Amino acid sequence: MHKWHVCSIADFLVFFEYSSRELDGIRSSAWKDVIDDEYYSPLQAAFFENQDVFNTSLVWKDHFKVVVFRQNGTCSSLGV
Repeated sequence: MHKWHVCSIADFLVFFEYSSRELDGIRSSAWKDVIDDEYYSPLQAAFFENQDVFNTSLVWKDHFKVVVFRQNGTCSSLGV
């Protein structure tokens, strides 16, 4: 699973490092099991019909900017 929560804001990709507690939560297979299940669940429709909520995308040309926030309080940027 991912180590980062990523948001697209203007021409930035912003990365937030997950805490240990958040990593424990996203390592659970419960969500993936429901989405990939052969039997229909309303959560499948919610997931597939709202990809903009569940996935980050950024349209860019030549370059984009990146900001990274880490759990230790440090922050760095590229292309800014």
